[in-house]
Amino acid sequence: MAANTISKFGSDYLQLGLRMGKHQKGYVDYYYGPSKIKEKVNKESKTLPKQLLKDCSVLQKDVFKQNFDAKREKYLTKMLDAMELFVKQVFLKKKIPIEEALRIQCSVEIKPFKESEIDDLKDQFDEAYEGKGTLEERMNALRVKRTLPQGEVLAAFEKGVKIVEKRTKELFPDMLPEGQFIELKPKFKSKRINWTSYDWYQGNFKSIVDVTLDYGKYWTGILRTCAHESYPGHHTEFAVAEDKLHNEQNHFERAILFYSNPYMVICEGIADLSLNVLFTAREQEEIVLALFCPDPTNGPSVDLLMKQNCARKKLSMLNFNAGYHAHVDGWSKRRVLRYMKSFELWDSTSLKNITNKISDPVYKMAPYYYQIGRQLITKKFGEYPSAKDFRYLLENPLLPLDLL
Repeated sequence: MAANTISKFGSDYLQLGLRMGKHQKGYVDYYYGPSKIKEKVNKESKTLPKQLLKDCSVLQKDVFKQNFDAKREKYLTKMLDAMELFVKQVFLKKKIPIEEALRIQCSVEIKPFKESEIDDLKDQFDEAYEGKGTLEERMNALRVKRTLPQGEVLAAFEKGVKIVEKRTKELFPDMLPEGQFIELKPKFKSKRINWTSYDWYQGNFKSIVDVTLDYGKYWTGILRTCAHESYPGHHTEFAVAEDKLHNEQNHFERAILFYSNPYMVICEGIADLSLNVLFTAREQEEIVLALFCPDPTNGPSVDLLMKQNCARKKLSMLNFNAGYHAHVDGWSKRRVLRYMKSFELWDSTSLKNITNKISDPVYKMAPYYYQIGRQLITKKFGEYPSAKDFRYLLENPLLPLDLL
């Protein structure tokens, strides 16, 4: 890492984020800033929420005194607004409507998808996943059939990462910083919140990617998951940001990532569309069938896999509506669970995981981030962005406002 000089404003900004992270596990997703700042905060007692709010207010005023260009000033202002919102909502327990929270974070007005669109989702799945029995019975049988044995998951993930890394380097030959790498770390699902995989960026162009061996590991989804977490998804975006923004331009704010902020909307949108930059829809399924299906000669056709993947794209709409009903309409966790279960698309473990995320103080915004981020990028650059447009997304500090 380049030995950048950090200003008092930059130091105070990083300290504020780390102090908030001491209150809420998961709030700080990564930190690779000066170690002395982290050591200082680690030695402190927890800062009172009201003091955090005061510190945030000071930074909100001082950002305009730093002589940053207008774009960076706007970026930092929106990040500080999101930090203020989190302190008020989570630490001070103030009731702030989710519509207002998303307006502050994402600069968008939210409304649920029409239930007619969601009802159509079930029909799409019914057609794409044809066979005997109810849709729920078919989906359960297919989950068993397509789940990779735990002993094969890590090797499949390693294969997937190599495929997407090779293609990323072909499309972006001079973009990835020298020495970047990913370490895969196997893990097992927890009792509360699970991800099929998760990229923990370490700084110095390194990521540790958790690979959950016993949750959501279907051979049909390995390639997309690998692209999302590694190349040209999260790992690529974070490494490029460290190289181009933090090291070269001394953007101290890149050294820390808070999960609840407007940048996450762009971040998840980028990761969600990452595989579409590398391969066409048909190429994706051809690779999946040839390299990940246990028995390609007796597997489903490429056309059927494409049809099923097309249906799955709408799942984020359903997750969005579930979050909206819980946060805006005041539905209980049990009612949300019944609503999701009625579509017959998930097993009980996945349903519980979805509802747990919706009620979590850090991750409850996730359904909105994925859907809004994907929508904004798709509307601006299409569902299959060009390498040129995707590179623009990776190399620039963007906010949802920048894509409207």
